[in-house]
Amino acid sequence: MWADAHGLAELDWIEPSQCPYLPSANESIEQIHLNLRNGKKMEVEDLMNYILSFLENISKEEGKVAEELRIKELEQQDLLHELEISKLNAPEMMITTKQLIQVRKERRELKNDLQRIVILRRFADRQKSRNLDNEIRTLQKELKKTNDYQQYGKYKPRVLKNLKIGENK
Repeated sequence: MWADAHGLAELDWIEPSQCPYLPSANESIEQIHLNLRNGKKMEVEDLMNYILSFLENISKEEGKVAEELRIKELEQQDLLHELEISKLNAPEMMITTKQLIQVRKERRELKNDLQRIVILRRFADRQKSRNLDNEIRTLQKELKKTNDYQQYGKYKPRVLKNLKIGENK
């Protein structure tokens, strides 16, 4: 459920050339999934943004799924109390029971998703404690500096000063 909705179930078969373009580390997982669906390409810098986004947002995702689970559990309790307390005729009891079965299925999916998210969050916490996020930010700055130099840098001859490349324009 959560894994499918956020594109994690499909990541096993995605090749790097099929990965999404991610413009910022603040991008939501939903936006990342949308980019993935649209077939946008991912550069090295974008991969680093994806990792940073993951490290920064997995705790929020855990909280959202935990809240969804809490609501499903309350729905389940409401339906159980309806069956226990109300005087329902056979059709009403059948409808309530079907609703309960559906809520239980959704609750189980959320619990399964939450278990996976907790594992991912623990991994992210370990990486943060190892300063991986800071290392990635440093790497991003170094790559940007190198890319800028490669794109806009000019060569200045060191020995042969009379070459055209050395003329100031």
